[in-house]
Amino acid sequence: MYYYICPEKLHAHVGYGIDDPLDRDLAPGQAVRNDTYFANLIWDIGKHFRVAEEFTYRKTAYTLVPNNDGFGLQTQVQFKF
Repeated sequence: MYYYICPEKLHAHVGYGIDDPLDRDLAPGQAVRNDTYFANLIWDIGKHFRVAEEFTYRKTAYTLVPNNDGFGLQTQVQFKF
């Protein structure tokens, strides 16, 4: 989902994704299930310049190794030409 806070300039997005393959198709050590949540804020400063920040949370279960989960924060600076 997304929402334009300020038309053409500032917008936010939120989402969720899941990957849940058939367990019988997996080799040892592969991910059994992966859940991802994200939210970001994007500011289109001008026609050729954008900055953004994104927060993510991922939770992954594996066949043989311990499960893993955690948060992430990503920053973007983009020049378009």
